[in-house]
Amino acid sequence: MIQDFQGEDPALFSRLVSGSSIGSGQYFVELRVGTPAKKFPLIIDTGSDLTWIQCNPPNTTANSSSPPAPWYDKSSSSSYREIPCTDDECLFLPAPIGSSCSIKSPSPCDYTYGYSDQSRTTGILAYETISMKSRKRSGKRAGNHKTRTIRIKNVALGCSRESVGASFLGASGVLGLGQGPISLATQTRHTALGGIFSYCLVDYLRGSNASSFLVMGRTRWRKLAHTPIVRNPAAQSFYYVNVTGVAVDGKPVDGIASSDWGIDGDGNKGTIFDSGTTLSYLREPAYSKVLGALNASIYLPRAQEIPEGFELCYNVTRMEKGMPKLGVEFQGGAVMELPWNNYMVLVAENVQCVALQKVTTTNGSNILGNLLQQDHHIEYDLAKARIGFKWSPCH
Repeated sequence: MIQDFQGEDPALFSRLVSGSSIGSGQYFVELRVGTPAKKFPLIIDTGSDLTWIQCNPPNTTANSSSPPAPWYDKSSSSSYREIPCTDDECLFLPAPIGSSCSIKSPSPCDYTYGYSDQSRTTGILAYETISMKSRKRSGKRAGNHKTRTIRIKNVALGCSRESVGASFLGASGVLGLGQGPISLATQTRHTALGGIFSYCLVDYLRGSNASSFLVMGRTRWRKLAHTPIVRNPAAQSFYYVNVTGVAVDGKPVDGIASSDWGIDGDGNKGTIFDSGTTLSYLREPAYSKVLGALNASIYLPRAQEIPEGFELCYNVTRMEKGMPKLGVEFQGGAVMELPWNNYMVLVAENVQCVALQKVTTTNGSNILGNLLQQDHHIEYDLAKARIGFKWSPCH
């Protein structure tokens, strides 16, 4: 069980940066792990549950223009404690093929954990201490705060001996913030943090020179627009939402039924908020309808060469003003008004493409990825089962 903590301001902060400078479409949080605490860049992922960190030295023979991410040496941390395979936490993770667990003499909890892009990690589940910054009020004047470090003990995380997948480029691991029982959001739900977390994703083109924060706990952000989190028993980790409409420059995109956005009777399809996916994915007919509406409103010359997976690409040598906004309306009336840099991605010099791709599987979900979410404060509240957001420059 995770250890609770007491404090005047139960909100903890970790620096958050874009991975564009190393060629990654992910966002990285700087998390301090172990005793003594050491800093590691982890991918922030609301689409998975397991938090894990690489426990073996990186492969130095791999070709990469960036230095390898730091790895975690469990022997150097006094707070590392392996979880037996008989503990409840171990039951939340898939075991490797052929593994066994003896009740009389339990071995450490072995796991293998996979992602939708076929990347995976294998390792041992353990308890560890993580450290984050908190702002404590000092003096009687409002706004007077000083920073202190809060240590959260007995966090269940993976000590990975192997990780395979291009999406892990530049990362020491993944910070899992899904709704499942092993995620960090769920583990802290019954502490002073209350199962609330939020982030603001800086414009990905600003790279590591610009940063924002992941915040665990309630913030003082005001005037957030909220929409309910839709529960899906067939996929409990994901943050599903109900989309009620899409508009381009305020004009509704017709021909998309509510069922095209929703979860079907078998728990498939639906629409997901996912910080660990870069682009956004739409099912038909929403995909074709939205692309058609955007193309009719973008007055730029089409690019000659189009990368695989994209359909609408433009020559932006002379970027025109008046690019259309893409509006996404959610259940409850909350609307995300997205400027062009939230739905366009730079793929080559002076070439930008609409960053929407088609869902190609029969039962796949619509995904609202991190590019679409950038420059917004986004808050996930597990206790009230809702997501809140508002536009912000993420300074």
